[in-house]
Amino acid sequence: MSLTPYALSSLPQSDAHAAPDFPDEDPSAQTNGPRCPLTGSVDIEVLEVVPTSLLIECYQRDLGLNVRPEFTGIENLQLCRCVTSDLIFFYPSITGAHEFYRQLQTFNWYFPETKFEYDHAVSWITPDQHILDIGCGAAQFEKKLSNVSYTGLDPHCMAPQDVEHHDLHIQSETIADHAQTHRQHYDVVCAFQVLEHVADPKVFLTAALTCLKPGGLFIVGVPSAESYVTRIPNFVLNAPPHHVTWWTDQALLSMAHQFQLSVLDLAHAPVESWESRLYWMQRILDVFPPKNTSYFTEKLSRRLSTIAAYMGARFIMLFSSPPTSARGSSVVMVAKKNDGVSC
Repeated sequence: MSLTPYALSSLPQSDAHAAPDFPDEDPSAQTNGPRCPLTGSVDIEVLEVVPTSLLIECYQRDLGLNVRPEFTGIENLQLCRCVTSDLIFFYPSITGAHEFYRQLQTFNWYFPETKFEYDHAVSWITPDQHILDIGCGAAQFEKKLSNVSYTGLDPHCMAPQDVEHHDLHIQSETIADHAQTHRQHYDVVCAFQVLEHVADPKVFLTAALTCLKPGGLFIVGVPSAESYVTRIPNFVLNAPPHHVTWWTDQALLSMAHQFQLSVLDLAHAPVESWESRLYWMQRILDVFPPKNTSYFTEKLSRRLSTIAAYMGARFIMLFSSPPTSARGSSVVMVAKKNDGVSC
């Protein structure tokens, strides 16, 4: 596939990692209006309405993927914010089918070898611990670890002959199934760039924490909804059927409170080398007109300015690096499971 300046989403992405762990929710069953998928609250504000035709066009143009079948019978999605939890989510929640993720895995940037969250998580892990990596992909995180017992879960992982290292401990199993046989089994449970893909984060988190011992650590990394990523118009991999939730710091803290977790650390990644161009692109879009208040737009003027910013960012990269204080796309939370927590 040849890339064009439109192909923003086909640049390397640290958050393009995992696939959802649960079956797609039937859109026809969502008849009572949007509810927060984390808390169930109906105290919701609609941020904007996104035509699915726009998403279909962007996926086809930027990635060569036909997602039209994913949106059958759905003309518009609502991008909503829960006033109570601050979680931002799409309604209805349309998650990608198995074949969608299989196609994404053919891109060589989809499983980056190194990420800030890997290194950050390693600093919290000690020898001889049992580690569970949910949505592990090709188990890149395992390569960062030593002297631990590692288990990776990914129901969408490629066949063993397609994985470079055949001795990796990957199970093609969902966290829901795994929790049934591994209750309170692990010292550390990790989920890197997974939660944003899941239609029902409450069910997912309950299963993940069921696998964690009391006093164990839950380490979760997600794209930050407060990063530059959400300010790039039509950033298609940040939309269904790929991402269905956006997590602010407050949303992560709300999640920890709901599950009675003690937050030990909340760290934002710096701008990593793979995302330098995207960072400068967003800075250009912020500075020059036309100003944009929409996450997804069909306006031709905004599309043209995005192309110009994409090209300009490449020029800036030749002479300047992002400031060390600049935030990258991801945020990592480390939390402890308290004694007495039921899940």
